[in-house]
Amino acid sequence: MSPNVSTDERTDRQSQLIAELFSGLPDDFEARKSEVLRIREMIKNELARVMHDTLNEYLYAQPANTPNERADLATLINTSLRRMSLAIKCPVTGLPAILVVDPAGEDQPDKTRFRFQVRDESGKMRRTKTCHELPLPLELMPAGERKEGRSRDHPSKACRQL
Repeated sequence: MSPNVSTDERTDRQSQLIAELFSGLPDDFEARKSEVLRIREMIKNELARVMHDTLNEYLYAQPANTPNERADLATLINTSLRRMSLAIKCPVTGLPAILVVDPAGEDQPDKTRFRFQVRDESGKMRRTKTCHELPLPLELMPAGERKEGRSRDHPSKACRQL
């Protein structure tokens, strides 16, 4: 879309494109659900693609020298990506990750390090790669599905009928 197009016109055109994307879905619930989930995954992959360069350019310009700057930057990255259903791709495991900031060691209380944190196959959080500097460029990917609470795994009889 042209940069000269007004916000209202852009929004209208984007709404039309989304409506087209979802037109012609099957009537059957399971078939429609499957198609909607496939489209959602395509959209998340496209979000990761279009945000990659912009996010990394932004991060290159941000200060990350003090422990507070590093913690704030990790929070900004994780929060921004979560809102878009995205995550950082862990360079070790290839799993969706968040960035955490840890003390560098007991002997260096004013130093911190960046670490990738993933949820492994058993569901446990684990920290993988350690970096003393912000590990740019970050590779983006769709966030993993969030694990629902136990009550959502065992719905009532009424809910099971859906």
